[in-house]
Formats: sequence, C-alpha cells, structure tokens
Amino acid sequence: MRFVIIGTLFVAFAGFGLAQDIQSLVPLKASLVRIVAKDSAGRAFSQGSGFIVRDNGLIVTAFHVIQGAYSAAVRVDSGDIYDHVDVMGYDIRKDLAY
Repeated sequence: MRFVIIGTLFVAFAGFGLAQDIQSLVPLKASLVRIVAKDSAGRAFSQGSGFIVRDNGLIVTAFHVIQGAYSAAVRVDSGDIYDHVDVMGYDIRKDLAY
C-alpha cells in the first residue's frame, strides 16, 4: 500500500454528550496513523499524527509534521510501517501538505 499525505482535517462534534462523542470515535481508531519525518541520514526529527481518509492510502496531516523531511515513515493501527510516502504538495499558510 502506498500512502500520500495531504494535510490536516479537524472533526467537531456538536449536540452530543461527552460519553457518546468518545464512543463515536472508537471506529475511527483504525484510520489513525503516526508519521515520523526523517532527515537525509535517516534520523527522526519530527513526528505527528494523521489519519487515512481513503481506501487508496490517502492520509491527512499537518505540513509542519513533514516540513524539511527527506523521507517519512507511517505507522498504521495494525503496527505495520510504511517507509515510502509521497507528498503531493503543500500550503504553508494553512499548515497543509497534500
């Protein structure tokens, strides 16, 4: 599977009780990812979270997580790590990478 990072998306819940909000997030756990940005020597220098938004591996995260990275690794909920990550573009003002 190949992952593409596209930016940050915020999810807001309104009109629900806190317990109901938390329970509604449980199914989303499998889509959460951890992103580690690396320099040209392969050393990690930044990390952040994101989540998978499409079956083809499209990932949402913040630009500052991958800013200046030579490469990045994505760890998915199952524990699998993907070292090949493509960044299609970015918007510094909006803190988005896509």
